[in-house]
Amino acid sequence: MAQRRAFTLTELLVVFAIIGVLLSVTLPAVQAAREAARRLYCQSNIRQIGTALQSFQSVSRTFPIGVSSKIGRDGLGSSYSVFTRLLAELDEVTVARSVDWSVSPLEENNREYFESASIAILKCPSDPNVNGKIVIQGTDSRAPLGHSYVASVGVLGSMQNEQKLGLLLGDKARLGGPFREDVAVLPAEIVDGLFCTAFFSERRIGTSSNSTYVPNGKPFVDVARLPTTELLVDMGNPNRLSDRCATIPLNFPTWSRTNAREWYSAVYSFYNHVLGPNANVADCGDATNVPIGVFSARSYHSNCVNTLFGDGHVEPISDSIDLEVWRSLGSRAGGESFSIE
Repeated sequence: MAQRRAFTLTELLVVFAIIGVLLSVTLPAVQAAREAARRLYCQSNIRQIGTALQSFQSVSRTFPIGVSSKIGRDGLGSSYSVFTRLLAELDEVTVARSVDWSVSPLEENNREYFESASIAILKCPSDPNVNGKIVIQGTDSRAPLGHSYVASVGVLGSMQNEQKLGLLLGDKARLGGPFREDVAVLPAEIVDGLFCTAFFSERRIGTSSNSTYVPNGKPFVDVARLPTTELLVDMGNPNRLSDRCATIPLNFPTWSRTNAREWYSAVYSFYNHVLGPNANVADCGDATNVPIGVFSARSYHSNCVNTLFGDGHVEPISDSIDLEVWRSLGSRAGGESFSIE
């Protein structure tokens, strides 16, 4: 009788070991390739925002205002974001014509119009919260309205009108970005040059409404909520603002988890250049009505954030960029000579 041939236990273990080695080599490569594709997709998204911005500027001769203080009941949270002014350029003409611009964007009918818009280019595929539900006041679960891209207000700690800030900051108000409160910036006012001035970058989408801190390790998502009175004196001093954030412990009692929430609300649609990209320090500020503090560019990409510049080009800015260079890219009229090259 012929003997049946079979694998020995040793041979099976060797085969399994070889398969394990192959998987350990190929899976990271596959994951890296997928993330590279997502990053390129993200770059395409933010570049399309740049195209919409250039189209707006070619018609209006100005860039859109960042926020209007003349509309809304309770501060910037009830004011329109820069994206609402680009609706026509983002192929949402019907929504733009339906909205009642004389009242808050948070007014119920306006909410419904905005929630009917499906602006896919506002979402980075690398963000795990990109399709999360927005929770308002703990009970009202709305459509996934989070957005990944935010407008630059420069190196200042607030989006408030620079004429108001000038009373506190003096000539440091010139460190503001291309988007201002109540004022549409002209291309000629970008004294530092469109090529060297950041207009939009990325921001991680928050997971829910305000709550105590939920440990999520790195990357940082939440914002430590500080009283406005503690921040007013430091709005024009990025070093002191960043020092405030650096001293906040993770057991700090109150955190905001509403980053980049409704894309149509101004309070959730901006960032500043106080800290560097994907800073290893949590953001801090008053992000309720009139946001003041540190709201950094952050992404889920590996060691970079995609950034749109005034001339329309997009650059992945490294987390290791010199902080002073990053800040110089944020101001529109700071007079710095730095560039990213």
